[in-house]
Amino acid sequence: MTSFLRCCGLPDSRWVNTNYNDRVSHRSNVGAFLSLLYASSVMVKAVCIVCWLTGVTLGLCQSALCQGYAAYPVARSSQPRSLVSAVEQLAIEAGKANAHRRYPRLPGEFEPQRALLLSISDWQPHHAYVLQQIVEKAAGHTNVLILCNNPDQLARVVGWLQPSGLPNEHVFFCEIELDTIWLRDFGPMLAETETGTQSIDFFYEGSRPKDDALPVIWAERSGCELVTVRWTIQGGNLLSNGGRLALTTERIFEDNAIQFPSPWPGLDPEIERRKMVIEEFTKACNLTELVVLEPLQQEATKHVDMFTTFLAFDQLVVARLDPRSDPINAAILDRNAARLARVRVEGKPLNVHRLDIPPRNGTSWSAYTNVILANDLVLMPVFQSDPPFLIDRAKRAYQSLLPNHRVETVDMTSLKELQGGLHCLSLNLPSFAPIPDKVIRFETAAKFYESMKSPSDPRAGLLTPSTPR
Repeated sequence: MTSFLRCCGLPDSRWVNTNYNDRVSHRSNVGAFLSLLYASSVMVKAVCIVCWLTGVTLGLCQSALCQGYAAYPVARSSQPRSLVSAVEQLAIEAGKANAHRRYPRLPGEFEPQRALLLSISDWQPHHAYVLQQIVEKAAGHTNVLILCNNPDQLARVVGWLQPSGLPNEHVFFCEIELDTIWLRDFGPMLAETETGTQSIDFFYEGSRPKDDALPVIWAERSGCELVTVRWTIQGGNLLSNGGRLALTTERIFEDNAIQFPSPWPGLDPEIERRKMVIEEFTKACNLTELVVLEPLQQEATKHVDMFTTFLAFDQLVVARLDPRSDPINAAILDRNAARLARVRVEGKPLNVHRLDIPPRNGTSWSAYTNVILANDLVLMPVFQSDPPFLIDRAKRAYQSLLPNHRVETVDMTSLKELQGGLHCLSLNLPSFAPIPDKVIRFETAAKFYESMKSPSDPRAGLLTPSTPR
């Protein structure tokens, strides 16, 4: 961080933790207030105490109402309008530097794909039905490449898929050790270059070192160029339209926190820290604009893929909520849709379509925008508790917007409490990207599975790598 500050021309001494100073200031104010009370008459004391108690009561009531969404509808953004406008303009200005740089380019998920990637590192048996649905419905549309930690995991997944009689010619395996199943967030961001593919490596969760190492391992085993970016973002919080426009949420400023506790005269620290983050990510991803949206409230990830997705370079869907059930988040989604409608692609505004979703259940969201796009297939996550008419309405909306696609649902009920979605589990391998080495066909994996059940079988230990179609 020190070297980074120096590169920015900022003295290290001005970057300090302000929490201690805030606490000292607060104590000083309290002490002065108490001294005033003791020095005042009884009447003044009474007036002050009554005013203070009234203020606390009103504050507590307001806080309680803010948490009760149905009782306290607030349509305004938590950010000052001037700050929102400044961030919007900063993103446009930052993108001008890349206006004539065509590559590298982050693809859109609606583009042709070579495979759909999944990780089963800590995938539990009671979630096997989710995997079975994805494999079954992806048949005839895309290959499925499953990353497993070891041969035992590989055999276990074969055991889940083989007895069900599901099609498996499109299923492949690759042994890469990982910590979790949330592949979207830590997997490599694969960018197209003039001569090949980049594996972009952002910092990830420090307590998951195997997950964090995947972009490096992927580059080594697939022959991609590795590009390390010393900033933090999770894949579910960056959506590309394939035309160097990307979407994220305000979480990007939380993950890359920069503070100016003693700002120079004339420096607005809130604008300046956002400017630095926007400029760095715009440069790293070669964007012409990074649109920063509001995250949903009472949603654990704060990711952009929980409420929107691109269907084409100039077309996207944004979730919509009934304001009677959740006025706070309904207003957030409306503001995000309005913000996206102001974005221009090739001189024209984005086509923004709205998609009705059910209200949240606690912190669990049935996010119909958290879809998998796999060539001519749309996989939409649902919960068993979802109203059937909303599921049907969402399916018909996707079918209308993508008439040449097949739209299917995936029951995600068993994963409901884990705060993740269907999109979060997967990673798209674009058609231009190479595959890693030592990929194993399902047929070969099935032989290995049978040999484990029968150790005397001469096929025991047979795991010959091959290449997907």
